[in-house]
Amino acid sequence: MPILLKSGNDENLIPSAHKNTYPVSSIMEEAIASSRMEGAATTRKVAEYMLRKNEKPKNKDQQMILNNYLTINHIK
Repeated sequence: MPILLKSGNDENLIPSAHKNTYPVSSIMEEAIASSRMEGAATTRKVAEYMLRKNEKPKNKDQQMILNNYLTINHIK
């Protein structure tokens, strides 16, 4: 069943159950995608796990993703 969106009303864009997790997930996805485009060699799944579990980066590629994630959060 499609969600009807009202023009100029953000309330219906993101379901209320996801309002707190959506911004975090989108920032993670942006950090991962950006790092991979810049040459980081890791999978999205591994990178997301590292960020969600707050694990220490295991290599330069994971460090790049973490740095991007922290930078985006700082700018936000």
